Amino acid sequence: MRTEIWAHRGASLHAPENTLSAFEEAVRLGADGIELDVQRSSDNHLVVTHDASLERTAGVQSQVSQMTLQALKKLNMGIAKADSTVHAIPTLSEVFQLLRPTALKVNVELKDPTDLNFDMAAAVLKLACDYQMTDRIILSSF
Repeated sequence: MRTEIWAHRGASLHAPENTLSAFEEAVRLGADGIELDVQRSSDNHLVVTHDASLERTAGVQSQVSQMTLQALKKLNMGIAKADSTVHAIPTLSEVFQLLRPTALKVNVELKDPTDLNFDMAAAVLKLACDYQMTDRIILSSF
């Protein structure tokens, strides 16, 4: 049995966690899989970020679920890294588009999956079907 290497929130040592840069670096480094976290924006878009609050990653005192995708896209999710690159919050669709040509598996951790007004698992599975990645997706939640 071969040991697999999974990139937690992408290659977050080299790029801001849960950003396209972190996922691109995980691909470049030869990871077998990527773990990422999904939250819902106020206008029901699936965005990739760990915390419900944007304070730690973007320096903004707001909740992901209280902002539209358009507003979220204006934030720099890389404030903790000491480079001048702006790292926009990715949508799950953008991440799937990036990873589709690879063989990487993706562990999608659902944040707040108990929201009765939004079936996050169904939305993730629909995207996985759209990108023909259902055989590479693991859904998890705590």
